[in-house]
Amino acid sequence: MEQVEKKGKKDLEKQKAIREYLLGALSNKAEMRRIEEKILLDDDFVEEIAVAEDELIDEYLDGALKPSEQKSFDQYFLNAPERKQKLRLIRDLRKYAARSEKQTVRQFTKEKNAFFDWRRLISLPTFRLAAAAFLVLLFGFFIWWSVFYQSKVEKGLAELQLAYRGQRPTES
Repeated sequence: MEQVEKKGKKDLEKQKAIREYLLGALSNKAEMRRIEEKILLDDDFVEEIAVAEDELIDEYLDGALKPSEQKSFDQYFLNAPERKQKLRLIRDLRKYAARSEKQTVRQFTKEKNAFFDWRRLISLPTFRLAAAAFLVLLFGFFIWWSVFYQSKVEKGLAELQLAYRGQRPTES
């Protein structure tokens, strides 16, 4: 249990040292040299530095940095062009995410407020297939009705005409 606490404490100190290094506020020269050597030799440590940079940028954009840290961030951290580019990228991504989130919320409320959306129904392939089948059946029924269908009266007249084919009825 004590080992876990010591390791956690050591990790916090390490993160604090990295943060101070990135902000140019690390006063311990030996620690600064150790960090710089680790950056050159250890790829995992480079990833830790990248994560710490991202966290600093997030805090900066959220306005969560202390005034002294913000000043160090502006003066020291943003000296590197890669970091400026990273800051712009993260800022733009946040703007894009906020804009798309607003659009999604707006679209969701629009869909939620609409009682029935015909555009969504018409865009479904199953609806299109059903509509095409209905039109074919309707067209077939119309042809059958106009060409082959005879009402009872028409059938009766046809029977009478067949019965009196060569003659005329004398009585009406």
